[in-house]
Amino acid sequence: MSTLAPPRFRLESLAVWRRNALVWRRLMTASLLLHFGEPFLYLLGIGYGLGRFVGELDGIPYFTFLASGFIAWSAMNVASMESMWSVYTRMVPQQTYEAILATPAQVDDIVIGELLWCGSKSLVSGTAILAVAAVLGAVNDWT
Repeated sequence: MSTLAPPRFRLESLAVWRRNALVWRRLMTASLLLHFGEPFLYLLGIGYGLGRFVGELDGIPYFTFLASGFIAWSAMNVASMESMWSVYTRMVPQQTYEAILATPAQVDDIVIGELLWCGSKSLVSGTAILAVAAVLGAVNDWT
């Protein structure tokens, strides 16, 4: 019976992350507009609109309750979509991984680089929603 070792971090992993960042940079404006615009509309419409009818939940305003859940949902949604759909696109139609494997990079480097990229995009998404929630007054306390 053999055991699987976890992937090792090497500098080539950062090259995979950088490649994804350079590709995303071309779409950055539209992506950031969606990351800030969509939560703004959701929090205004559902948070303030529905929040008037719901009131408070265990002493927490519905707007604050919704904003915290929306941050978590968005970060997980971005990470899952990036790790499923985007990885599939790079693997099958684009065959990007075949080109990467023609370099000194290994499969471990691709895995770690993609995980770093998923985390980076989730961080951007969660931070954007947190900023919008703070501007709209949903962040009452930082503790």
